[in-house]
Amino acid sequence: MAALGTGPSSALDSTYGAYLIGVLFATFLQGLLTIQAWNYYEKFPNDPLKHKILVLTVWILDTAHLVVVCQSVYHYLVTDWGFEPALNVATWELVIHIFLIGLSCFLCQLFFLHRIWIFSRKNYFVVGLVMVLCLATLALSIHLPIHVMLSHIPISEFPSDKPEILALFLVGAGSDFLIAGLLCFYLRLNKPGFQPMRSVLGRVLQYAVATGLVTSALRIGAVIALLAAPTKLYYIAMHLSLGRLYTNALLATLNARAKMREVLKGHQPSDPLRLPRSRTNIHFATDPDSFHSIDTNTKTTGENNSLAFSYTVERVTHRDEDMEMESAEGRSHKSASLTEGTR
Repeated sequence: MAALGTGPSSALDSTYGAYLIGVLFATFLQGLLTIQAWNYYEKFPNDPLKHKILVLTVWILDTAHLVVVCQSVYHYLVTDWGFEPALNVATWELVIHIFLIGLSCFLCQLFFLHRIWIFSRKNYFVVGLVMVLCLATLALSIHLPIHVMLSHIPISEFPSDKPEILALFLVGAGSDFLIAGLLCFYLRLNKPGFQPMRSVLGRVLQYAVATGLVTSALRIGAVIALLAAPTKLYYIAMHLSLGRLYTNALLATLNARAKMREVLKGHQPSDPLRLPRSRTNIHFATDPDSFHSIDTNTKTTGENNSLAFSYTVERVTHRDEDMEMESAEGRSHKSASLTEGTR
């Protein structure tokens, strides 16, 4: 800091210079998020209200986060530029960004946890374990800002709270990794033999892996930066983009449904069902917990499995109940019932 005011200096490169670069990356990701949110509302006007509210909420949180971090960097690099005592004071904008990121990530984690809840057939232990980690991360995201503001901790003494900061990053990385791993496990467990369906689930797996690995890698990178250079702000700069990686992954997952349906339509035969209308009774259940979704007494020509798979795929890629995939046992039972109806 002593070099400030005496000409060109690199005194702030590793602190507020890094912080500024982190804000620029966050701005770029905010632009991507805004485009994805626009595309979502344009492509899926009939989506469930809770999905629309979720998208709007995370967009508002990330926009508010960008506003406060931009104000913070303006404060340090413009308003109080060269005034060394002010550069060591943690403004409320710098501190509150931790809570905004934590809340945004938590909402996105709930979305993916809901998918795991459905895939696992409401496995309380699995979902409960991950939920505990997610809640612990959110609690740390609330505790840290309050602690820093009430204690008036200067920026240079942030490393004194290293255990809490490390816990925030490591617990969050653990929850991200578990979410990605569980999604992959249950998706592969329900992997069908229908080739287009396998292609669609492959894309879902890619999104799940990308979400968990990227966010986990960023948190681990922030841990390494904190341990290697505790007096620098590299770890804060990396943390600025964490929430938007999650929200962009959420929007990418929702928007990808349109392309997935195109893949499935490209593999559909011209006359896949050949069911006489007068002798057919097909019911598509709207109850999210109902798995008895197809009932037919018609005589068909061996396309029942395609019907079952088509309906399952549509639930996976379109409606709120998309991810309610049937277990192998449930599908076998349904196929047996349909075959019995043809006799």
